[in-house]
Amino acid sequence: MQKKNIYLYSMHRYDLVFYARLIDNLSYLTKIYNFTLIVTDHLYKINYTEKFIHKKFNKVLIVPVHILSSAKIMTKIKFIFKLRNWHTKNINPNDLLILTDKSNIFSRFFLRRSYNVLLIQQLEDITTDYNFDIPFFIKDTIKSIIIGSCFARQYIHKSTPDVRGLKLLNYGKKKKFFKIYNIPSSQDLSHFELPPLSEKTEKKIVIFGSRFFSWDSNKNPKDLKSMVNKLTKIYSYIYSNFQNYEYFYIPHPFEKGKEYNFINNIFFGKLKKAENFFSSEHFLYENRDIEYTFSIASTSSFSSYSMGYSSKVFYKMLKLPDSVKRTISNIFFGLSDNFFAQNYADLIQKEVSENSNKEFFKKFSYYLNKYDV
Repeated sequence: MQKKNIYLYSMHRYDLVFYARLIDNLSYLTKIYNFTLIVTDHLYKINYTEKFIHKKFNKVLIVPVHILSSAKIMTKIKFIFKLRNWHTKNINPNDLLILTDKSNIFSRFFLRRSYNVLLIQQLEDITTDYNFDIPFFIKDTIKSIIIGSCFARQYIHKSTPDVRGLKLLNYGKKKKFFKIYNIPSSQDLSHFELPPLSEKTEKKIVIFGSRFFSWDSNKNPKDLKSMVNKLTKIYSYIYSNFQNYEYFYIPHPFEKGKEYNFINNIFFGKLKKAENFFSSEHFLYENRDIEYTFSIASTSSFSSYSMGYSSKVFYKMLKLPDSVKRTISNIFFGLSDNFFAQNYADLIQKEVSENSNKEFFKKFSYYLNKYDV
């Protein structure tokens, strides 16, 4: 019997570990399905991704999507034809496409051209804290028409311009299309969570970095001073309550180093930078004996929680604009109340996901069985 094919489209570093975990838990299906990773050429070239990709995935397709915005118009036109030709030669639109991103215009290119799609995402709530970004929407729509991508309505956060929202306006012609949400601890069939990485823990702590020195909410020197004072107390509390632990730090991808130096000073120079890993998820995947993780409000804490590590975010302990706190809370929708530290005592209370393998298999099998693949 010929195997059916499932494509796993990877646009971001997070996706690589997510799909690796997915295949780890669906290994019993390899007799029925071929899992093919579609990875962008830009992602493939990032340090340490190539080795991980060929270690975890048997079949890999590298898609050419990296084009400089400064390129000449004829170069861009040639690139679009090259992309469409690549898709025609390599992708069967009737096979199932699984993807975790819809914001990028190239993700929406694949979304539009596939007839059977499973879109996995976190719950998004475009509230009144966002404005419709008309100039960006017009620009994105023109690009989508030229490339052949799904259209999307674009939003920008009023208080934090780096935070954006998006609503798809069309999906293309589909036979089967489902959206499921990566939300833990829910009985809803449209909510699912990968099983945790079960390993014996050691006395190890991971701190996920942040760019708090450059936040818009800290532009006022008084606000920044207040934030720094509070963070000093929080990190000092963590350090004093976890003596004899090994401490690791994973910087934010765009962090310049000032934040690390600040926190490392509080930890008396004992904070080790995690190196030779392409993302925080990669570090956690390869180091399964971590006991605790902490962050102000990093999405890596979401990943850490879903992987089965005791995880805490403490943005609720900081003086931030209400609109910013609401937006962050939406990102972590569905997580246990104990995931959120609201005082010092909460920081040292252990909080681990209770998701089970049985629940995952039931939900994911339900959707696979619905596809005409």
